[in-house]
Amino acid sequence: MLFRSPGEAGATGATGATFQNATEVALTDAAATLTASQIISSRLFKITPTASRALTTATAAEILTAMTGESVGSTFEIVIVNLGSLPNTVTLTAGTGVSIVGAASVTATTSATFMGRVDSTTAITIYRTN
Repeated sequence: MLFRSPGEAGATGATGATFQNATEVALTDAAATLTASQIISSRLFKITPTASRALTTATAAEILTAMTGESVGSTFEIVIVNLGSLPNTVTLTAGTGVSIVGAASVTATTSATFMGRVDSTTAITIYRTN
C-alpha cells in the first residue's frame, strides 16, 4: 500500500479528499490574465482591488498543455481571494475554449472556489463551487 504525506500531490484524507500544494499568487491591482501554469500549479490568487477587476483564464488549449497525463473528466481547483473593500468585485472571465458556470464575481472581503473540468481536448468548464 502506498502512503503519501498530507500536502503531497495525490495524497488523500479520511474523506477521500485529495490534497495538493498551492502557491499564493499576489496579483497587482489591475485586470489580469491567469497563466495556465498559475492555474494548474499555483492555484491560489490574491488581489486587493481599488476598483472592480476582471481576471481572465488562460485559453483551454494553454491549460490542457500545462496539465500532464490528464483526460476528459480530470479536474483542478482554483481559489480567488478578494481583499478589497466594497463595492470592488473581482470577476473571473473565460479565455477561449473555457466556459464558466455559476457566479463568476467574487465580492469584496470574500473568496471563491472554482473547479475546472476537462470536457474534451479543446474545452474546459469552470464551475463555481461555493
